[in-house]
Amino acid sequence: MKKLLLFLIATMLFVGCFGKKEDISSQIIGNTYILQGVLPESEIDINFEKDKVSGTSSVNRYFANYT
Repeated sequence: MKKLLLFLIATMLFVGCFGKKEDISSQIIGNTYILQGVLPESEIDINFEKDKVSGTSSVNRYFANYT
């Protein structure tokens, strides 16, 4: 009985690892996010495109590729 219970628990844990992966890329692409309140009167933003990310922070500008 203990072996059966252990087998069932192990099986449920194993199957749970193969659940549906959530693709959040479609939710963030094309949006600009702004971080406010870090320094008075300054904004830091980040913008996601299909495979590129870019943004500004005060006087600096940044960009990169991502996967």
